[in-house]
Amino acid sequence: MRKLVILSILLVVLVAGCTSNKMQIYENDDLSLKLEYPDGWEYSESGDSSFFRVHFSSLDEDNRNIVFSVSIMDLNVHTSVPKEFDAFVVNMENNIYVINNYDLEMIENGETTVDGFRAHKFDYNITEHETTSRHIDTVAVNGDTGYIFTAVIKEEYYSDYEKEIDDFVNSIEILED
Repeated sequence: MRKLVILSILLVVLVAGCTSNKMQIYENDDLSLKLEYPDGWEYSESGDSSFFRVHFSSLDEDNRNIVFSVSIMDLNVHTSVPKEFDAFVVNMENNIYVINNYDLEMIENGETTVDGFRAHKFDYNITEHETTSRHIDTVAVNGDTGYIFTAVIKEEYYSDYEKEIDDFVNSIEILED
């Protein structure tokens, strides 16, 4: 009985250790954005007040690369991009098909929410030179600001990272001005 109790305690400690993913918080008041990303990941920022990108990336222990990025654009400056949500979504969808001259397979294309804001999710595979990458783009508009949240990973690793991708998108907070 004592061995069973000790084994049970060890199992609980092992499971707890395996499932605790420490997260870091990225917050930028100028961009009205806050989100969580995995501990140990690196991020970089680029752009200016009219178009800004935050790029998160990591190589796991097997050298599998996963990338999350957030693109934020001032729709008053980028007048070729529509401010109205439905038109913004159509513009994004058109860009996906135009930019990607490679084999494209749309997996999901539909409405969702980001932090309570109306959003649209494009989930698709692109095959280029016999390598297939999974792309998940979620777009939202808040006033004069357009947001594009993107995750990219090789298709063969997607199931290993599906939870992290969902957690990333679900952690996004669009802060009040």
